[in-house]
Amino acid sequence: MKRHLLVVLRTCTIVNSASGSDRYIPVSKRQLVQRCVSSIVDSINRVTDYDIELVVLDDHSTPEAVADIQQIISHCRFPAEFIPVTDGQGNGWTMKRVYQEVEARCRDLWYHIEDDYLHVPEAINDMIATVDQFEGNTGKLVAINPHDDIWRYTKQIYHSILLLGPYRHYRTVQHTTYTCLASRALYDRYRHVFQSLVDLTIGNQGWVEDRSINQIWQQEDVMLFSPIPGLGFHIMGEDGKDPYFDIDALWDSVPQLWKKE
Repeated sequence: MKRHLLVVLRTCTIVNSASGSDRYIPVSKRQLVQRCVSSIVDSINRVTDYDIELVVLDDHSTPEAVADIQQIISHCRFPAEFIPVTDGQGNGWTMKRVYQEVEARCRDLWYHIEDDYLHVPEAINDMIATVDQFEGNTGKLVAINPHDDIWRYTKQIYHSILLLGPYRHYRTVQHTTYTCLASRALYDRYRHVFQSLVDLTIGNQGWVEDRSINQIWQQEDVMLFSPIPGLGFHIMGEDGKDPYFDIDALWDSVPQLWKKE
């Protein structure tokens, strides 16, 4: 059976911070979203052997940014839908809607992505193929964090297992942001933990991932992997920048899908 991936993208241009610090690419949030969303759509468009569905959940972006996003996803080769989230505002409300979309639409794999991740062209295809292979290799529920976080090499060091994926090496990790790719089976088994992420976020609690989804990645029946090098780069503070990857070249290479011909 051909694998199906539901991509749920959250966008918001009225807030531009990376955990309170300046981003290592110093552009406006509108410009960041233009590049990052274009990189995601470009990566989706390069998929040939799998089925994809894209849903964009927008949290009160400016009218100009909404027009950008709608223009970008109009180029998507697969079904794409733009949905403004109007019943609440902030990370908690949009994450609640993410999991509602997973429950309503996901029949195989889902990928929740935030709007400040810059993807390489092969990212989506690579991650689907890797989940497919690693599920067979390990016999476990497999998830992927697309960001090869240098903090795991410098500030929070622990043992990892290295596996050879279909296109690159992957290492086991124990942490994600809200962003991850996983199966519907994994979501269903740990639904209560994903929902606790929503509740903690709406309640403005601290360290919400460590108190919720990062506990999933430590379970015996789950393996979480990150690609080496990364497939999606979190444009965060300077201390999170990969020193060995030419992020500027990737930024410049992204098709400018927000521009009208």
